[in-house]
Formats: sequence, structure tokens, C-alpha cells
Amino acid sequence: MSNFLIMSVSALIILHLNYILALYKKNFGLIDIAWGLGFIFISFTGSLLNSFNNFSEVIIFVLVSAWGLRLSGYLFLRNFGHDEDFRYREMRTRWGTSANKIAYFKIYWLQFILMLLVALPLFSVHNSTSNQLEALGFLGIFIWAFGFCWESVADFQKSRFKKNPKNRDKLCQEGLWNLSRHPNYFGESLVWWGIGLISIRKAEYWGLLGPLFINYLLVKVSGVPLIEKRHRDHPDFPEYEKNTPRLVPRFTKLFVKKV
Repeated sequence: MSNFLIMSVSALIILHLNYILALYKKNFGLIDIAWGLGFIFISFTGSLLNSFNNFSEVIIFVLVSAWGLRLSGYLFLRNFGHDEDFRYREMRTRWGTSANKIAYFKIYWLQFILMLLVALPLFSVHNSTSNQLEALGFLGIFIWAFGFCWESVADFQKSRFKKNPKNRDKLCQEGLWNLSRHPNYFGESLVWWGIGLISIRKAEYWGLLGPLFINYLLVKVSGVPLIEKRHRDHPDFPEYEKNTPRLVPRFTKLFVKKV
């Protein structure tokens, strides 16, 4: 239990530092940058407590760090120095003069709780006495790698699309975004399912609750619904929605030539 608390506190420190920065920059959207970093610190703290002697948790730490640094770096370049994300602007407007106080609890503490739930496979690995990587762990590494690459390419393609002045006010339907409407979230899901599989120990599967929870968040709560609500009135969205699956890519479109 003590390890759990210490690992949790490490993430809480990151979130509080981010909150101070958000107040200074007047941008609650910076919380997105802290998301990946929080998991890195949870995993690093867990490995440090065990002196990095557990092979499985070192693998987890390396994979989580690669994912977290890429994601936080991408979001830093996208958000830092730019206008606040539309989601947080709406909250700030709704909360008025009490925005800073309300955000502390409704954004930062909520984010902390969500982070702990998603991080269940990390707690499972770092609190295990088993040093072996189970057979499903090797499958998990492959799934993580595929998801990591898929998410990275999707973010790169979206960023490149937005930088082109000709694409102003257009929906990105190129590359992986032609196979599904949210390829970045598909890759994110695979990353966590991979980590979940690596966390499995004999008769211990509770770490898989983390991937299940992040999938629920992405598909039902804070991911897909918010983005699609924003694009719902776009003239190109109805046809895009009709021809392109929401999350799981339609790989058959790779073999269909555009007319």
C-alpha cells in the first residue's frame, strides 16, 4: 500500500506544478501535457522503489516513457503559447470568476483520479514480486509498438494537414484519417492494451481494468464525443461519418482506389 501511495503522490506533484503553470499562462489546456508525464513519474517511482531489479517493470517503464514523452512533447508544441483549447475555453466561460478554483477540483483532481484508474497495470507490475514476463507480455509489446506507431503517424498527419493554409476549415480525411475518424485514439487504445497484457501475472488480471477504463473514456466521455460534437455541423462531416468508421480502421479502404 505504501508503494501505491508514493507512486500516486509523484503524479500529484506533476499535476500541481502544471496547475501553477496553467494559472500563469491562463491556459487550462496545458493539463493535457501533464497527462503523459504523470504516468512516466508513476512508473519511474515504482521502478525506483524496487531499485529497477524487476525486468517486467523496466520494460513497462521504457514503454510508458516513450509513449508519455512523445505525447506530452506533441501536445506541448501544439498547445504551449497558443490559445486555450475550445474545451477549456467553454469551461472558463461557464465558471466565470471562480474558474481557477473550480478548475483545481473539476479538472486537476479529476484528472488525478482518472490517471490512477488508467495506471492500474502500472501499479500491478510495480507491486508484483514476479520478475518474469508472461507469454501474453510479448504479445503486449507487439500491440504496444503497433499502437504507438499508429498514434504517432496519425498525430503527424493531422498536424501537417492543419499547417497547410489550403486546408483551413477543412476536415482531415487523409492517410490514417481516411481509415477511421479517430486513428489517434485507436492507437492510444492499443498502447494501453499492450501495457495491460504486459502487466498480467499468474491469476492476476486486474491490471486490464486500466485499458478498459481508457477505452471507455476515449469512446464515451472525453475523446470521441467531444471532437465529433465540434465537427457535427461541418458540411463534410455527414459523408465522412457515413463512409469512415469511428475508431477501428477499415483496412479494406487501403485496397480501394479513389475515383
